[in-house]
Amino acid sequence: MKLETTKRRQQIEQRRLRDAIIQVLKQLETDSNEIAVTNALSALDAQYAEARRAQVALEDALPDGEALEATLREWHELSNEVFETRNQAGIFLKEKGNGPA
Repeated sequence: MKLETTKRRQQIEQRRLRDAIIQVLKQLETDSNEIAVTNALSALDAQYAEARRAQVALEDALPDGEALEATLREWHELSNEVFETRNQAGIFLKEKGNGPA
């Protein structure tokens, strides 16, 4: 796969992952029921897996250097957002009496 195609796929998957994060946060803000939050978390997990696969492909395609370092930093920040969102959702579900926080 060409480097530009790999970069584009990674960008698309990261955008989808950010959208999944936003969806979970919306469910939490509107005090949705546990099923809606659990479903949003499942979608987040699935999209995280897709984004991670695209990230690994890009890391493999990039030569060592600034571009690779920037990509790794960006992924690290996005991963932190995912884990913070999962923690918030876990707390929400635990408070509702139905979650694995």
